[in-house]
Amino acid sequence: MATKPKKKIAVICPTHRDIRELAILQALRDFAVIWYGDDVSERLEGFSVFDFLSVARSRLSHEDLSGIISTDDYPGSILGSVLAREFNVSAPRPEVLIACQHKLECRHLGRRLVPEAIPAFSLVDPISGDFVAGEAALSFPFFVKPVKSFFSIFASVVSNHDDMVRIAKHAGPTLKEFAAPLNQLAERYAPFAMHAEYLLAEELMRGVQVTVEGYVWNGKATIMGVVDSVMFPGTISFRQFVYPSGLPGCVQAKMSDIAARFMEGIGFDNGLFNIEMMYDERDGSIRIIEVNPRMSSQFADLFEKVDGVNSYEVLLNIALGQEPMYARGKGKHTVAVSHVLRTFSDKKILRVPDKEHEDALLKRFPDMRIELFGKPGETLSALLQDGNSFRYGIINLGGESLEDVARRIQECEKHLTFEFGPL
Repeated sequence: MATKPKKKIAVICPTHRDIRELAILQALRDFAVIWYGDDVSERLEGFSVFDFLSVARSRLSHEDLSGIISTDDYPGSILGSVLAREFNVSAPRPEVLIACQHKLECRHLGRRLVPEAIPAFSLVDPISGDFVAGEAALSFPFFVKPVKSFFSIFASVVSNHDDMVRIAKHAGPTLKEFAAPLNQLAERYAPFAMHAEYLLAEELMRGVQVTVEGYVWNGKATIMGVVDSVMFPGTISFRQFVYPSGLPGCVQAKMSDIAARFMEGIGFDNGLFNIEMMYDERDGSIRIIEVNPRMSSQFADLFEKVDGVNSYEVLLNIALGQEPMYARGKGKHTVAVSHVLRTFSDKKILRVPDKEHEDALLKRFPDMRIELFGKPGETLSALLQDGNSFRYGIINLGGESLEDVARRIQECEKHLTFEFGPL
């Protein structure tokens, strides 16, 4: 009897998490992966989206594809969406992804669909450091970030006009290069013409920061869960992400409603999303910080640990045209944490943990995830950083309680023997 051919999934601009998590899923499900392209987000100088798409069309046309996915924030997720449309497989529309990634356009859409969740905002010229003509001027202090940002780079609180000019002059040349692919894609696939190499000014938001993660299937949004973001005190640098959230259920329900109304309202369909939000308990307000029209790969196994379903499995089902089935509380753990190894001073890496140390920890905690960054001889600043601190690893663990997970994280940090020296 002839063997039924495996369904093929093309992964555009694959990341290390894609490779790791899909390998685990392949051991459980019968599908083949076609890896295409590299993670180009850190080297966009001279990158041509149309050359990339042209070669991708040619290479992938020889494959009998059942689906196309990308978890890469930028530009992979948009490129994957364009290719999915051309190959007639399930994915969100390119113009919707572009609108979400263009923060000014996203704010305008939010003001129409969920006005109660949108902070006051304006547009800053990256050359002069002044508000763009016709835009309302905000009162200092406020928060400023690129219209197309990545990894919190150039995101900062500004206290006066001199601060704003300084950030604009520092960011301007980089933003033009970084935003070029989004501008090119918007000109061809999106109905708005505003270029993305500007800065977005927003009123300051205070409170508890979270990420609301979910998916839309056939026009209907489902919220998978809310993840708490824990910062290092006095900074905007993440220390941990905790699932499930500790916020009251009624607050999480309001956040879920806002997320569903927004994503359904903009026409996002057949894909995963995550929305960063801020809850201010002083007045009960909820504000949207950022909309990401793709899954959060860092949280994929957190959902699996607590709910029993890895979000890569949800992504795979949608890509294959199969309705995802998601229920909460079916996992092995009560709580799951993504813990960031971080320092606030640049250092030279002298030694990193060897594979023996990693394997020993994986034997102790079989469903944990370890990501270690950098090599001996490198400086931490040579790695992709947020401009405020220096990240060198991530540990994802589950447990019976936050205290239980904290003990496990301490054990892991004790055995992961990094060694740093002065610059």
